[in-house]
Order: sequence, then structure tokens, then C-alpha cells
Amino acid sequence: MDSIVEYLQHAVSGKGALRFILQPTTAILLGIRAGRSDARTGATPYLWLLIFGGGDRRAALVEGLKHVSKVLVVAILIDAVLQYVLYQAVRPGWAITVGLLLALVPYSLARAITNRVSSARASARTQE
Repeated sequence: MDSIVEYLQHAVSGKGALRFILQPTTAILLGIRAGRSDARTGATPYLWLLIFGGGDRRAALVEGLKHVSKVLVVAILIDAVLQYVLYQAVRPGWAITVGLLLALVPYSLARAITNRVSSARASARTQE
């Protein structure tokens, strides 16, 4: 495998393809839980805070990584093991990239969307 794109194409269709469903699902569930908590406390939406948050950006990133760290580590380790089994070599950069794609991206999106939806519902209830 010469590129990460070829590797991802092979990984999605071959051995280990189930992790492309299980790992993002786990990250999404954790993101939903954190998003609901954010909405209850009135916190700024997670992605908004990361992108435009200024001084709070670092604290938000650390807090988010605490929530998803186990899922992220497992995603990286599973990918490294799968690389070793399939190619008898491990490319750490690829494992980290795949881990981030399978854990951090779904977590961040789910957390932000859940916060937005939960906040809107709470706002609608108070207006009634």
C-alpha cells in the first residue's frame, strides 16, 4: 500500500470492516451523552467553542479528549494490529489518522448537534 487512500479502500472492504461501524457508533453515543450534558448546563456548542472559542478552546479540547480518549486509543490500536496482520508492518501515522476519523470526528459532530437540538427543545418548552 502506497497511500492512505488505498489503505482505507482496502480496509473498508476487507478484514476489520466492522470497526468502521462500531467505533464511530461508540463515539457518537459518547458525543450524544456529552451534548445533552452541555445543553443542561447551557454550555456553548462544542464545535463552535473549538473553532471560535478563543481562550476556552484548549480547555474544551482537553475535556473532549477525556471523554473520547478510550475510544480513540482503541481505534488506533485496532488499526495498528490490523495493519500488522494484513501487511506485517505498522504505519503509526495511518493508525492515528484512521483513529481520529473513526472516533474524534463523529464524537465532535454528535456532541455539537445534540447540544443544538437539546437546547432548541428546552428553549421551545420554556416559551410555551
